[in-house]
Amino acid sequence: MKLSQLQDIPNKALSTTVTSIFNGYNHNARIGNGQMYDMQNMTSDNYPMLSPRDIRGFAAQLTDCTGLDGSEHLYWVDDNKLYVDTREVTTLTMNADYRQFVRMGALLCVFPDCIAYNTESHEIITLNKEVSCASCTLSLCKMDGTVYDNTELYVGTTEPSHDKLWLDTSSDPVVLKEYSTNQSMWVSVPTTYVKIAGSHVGEFFNEDDAVKITGCDYEDFNTSMIIQAKGNDYIVVIGLLDVGTYTNTHTMTFSRKVPDMDFVCEYNNRLYGCSGANHEIYVSKLGDPANWNYFGGIASDSYAATIATDGKFTGAIAYGGYVLFFKERGVHKLYGTQPSNFQISWTALRGVEEGSERSLVIINESLYYKSVDGVCVYNGTMPTNIGAVFGTEKYDLAVGGAYKNKYYVSMRDRNFEYHLFVYDTEKGIWHIEDNVGAVGFASYEGGIYMCDKNNKLWVSPSYSGDTALYPGMSWDTLYYYPSDNLFPGYSTTTISEDLVEWFAESGDLGLESPYEKYVTKIIVRMLMEESSEITISIMYDSSGEWEQLFNRISDCKKSFSLPLKVKRCDHYRLRIEGKGMTKIYSIATELERGSEV
Repeated sequence: MKLSQLQDIPNKALSTTVTSIFNGYNHNARIGNGQMYDMQNMTSDNYPMLSPRDIRGFAAQLTDCTGLDGSEHLYWVDDNKLYVDTREVTTLTMNADYRQFVRMGALLCVFPDCIAYNTESHEIITLNKEVSCASCTLSLCKMDGTVYDNTELYVGTTEPSHDKLWLDTSSDPVVLKEYSTNQSMWVSVPTTYVKIAGSHVGEFFNEDDAVKITGCDYEDFNTSMIIQAKGNDYIVVIGLLDVGTYTNTHTMTFSRKVPDMDFVCEYNNRLYGCSGANHEIYVSKLGDPANWNYFGGIASDSYAATIATDGKFTGAIAYGGYVLFFKERGVHKLYGTQPSNFQISWTALRGVEEGSERSLVIINESLYYKSVDGVCVYNGTMPTNIGAVFGTEKYDLAVGGAYKNKYYVSMRDRNFEYHLFVYDTEKGIWHIEDNVGAVGFASYEGGIYMCDKNNKLWVSPSYSGDTALYPGMSWDTLYYYPSDNLFPGYSTTTISEDLVEWFAESGDLGLESPYEKYVTKIIVRMLMEESSEITISIMYDSSGEWEQLFNRISDCKKSFSLPLKVKRCDHYRLRIEGKGMTKIYSIATELERGSEV
């Protein structure tokens, strides 16, 4: 009797998958090969390897940091004191949750305090000024402030002798005239000047300032006027009186004020700002952050415009040849070089999320920011969402910074916990560092500084021993010695972090096959530095329980062959965690397929 033969089941074949390119973070249900569903303190510095970030250098314990920024100088506000290059330069009088720093040449402008610090002369400039005078005298004068006396000026309705100026009061309004021998007649003086004298009237202003005047009996003077000349106790403005000299009967006030603005930036030697409450955009006088009401009919004038769109402004930045004023659902672009050719347009797009104005960062000609539904990169036309890797998780209150080709952004999740994400703009991949909430970032002297919500000031990269890790960097340049404090006047209890604790967790593996799998072997090739530790664990079939497969402390480069206990499963996850620097070159997984049941 001939019996049928059982055939070998073909799906018993062994297969090996090797992952040697690790593509960062992806918190979606289905992720790509080499991506990690969750992680902490990982970096792309050693891409394509999987590795933790370097340690951070601890700079100082601040008290109440409300602003941090930097370029060729490092500056921050702590406990309402402004520091530039580690030196306290002034005390600020306003209470503000956060300061905006805007560089304009040698000037560091601080808002909403409205002061400017000259980084070369070390002068402090108060942008807002106001003076009141109970007794002011107004007189017709020459351009330099010399008052006309009776021998020079005649006031009346009839013609005087030809050697005097004639204030003709027979007309309304009055006219100041001089006799033209060429025309043999009296002609109007094209520009007339008035000296306003009083105690300290001109002491705090500059020539060519635009000051707003109130309280003058002559209504024409109750407006913004440009100072033509000044002394401590007088200013000269363009105007005309119907008498030679007049004593004002009310208290006069002279003020130069910066508008109340939500956001401020610099472009082409001007400051640009916006106010959501007033629905207005403002531009300062050319080269002058103190004058916002200078309207002399010239190219260097100030500028203001009312905006018709509704909603709050959520950020402002100069980018791509124009100034962008963001709202959550779009952006206003201001074009032009001077008031005569300024134009403002509106484009509906994914704008900056409210509360994430500090996420605006320019890296390599691209603009990055946090929108309502993700992190966007903008190149001048339409933004592209690069935050799809966050999955269904929502974040807000983003604060961004830049170092080399990386975009650092600290964000808060729905559980009010903060996370520091890093996007490598060249490789297009994300990593998570830790649960730090950043107040601000500053790029300075070859590194990136970060102040966290515990008012700790950190710097990355750190150093090894007494030597900085980044080329050309000298700690002596930063006034830093390993046995001393980086910032005089601040307490430092540690020089840097201890060994960084890290982990990387894969997504569900094995779902691409319809068959059951036997995990027969996992081979991890890695390089571990001295005192570093690594643990590898596995979770079968979403059980929620991690089974430890391997733990080692090592200081040499070798391949590890890790025989695993065979367990039939539909899918599994790997978790690699450790302390200190470990570079993982590849992970090879050997599977033996079972049946479909």
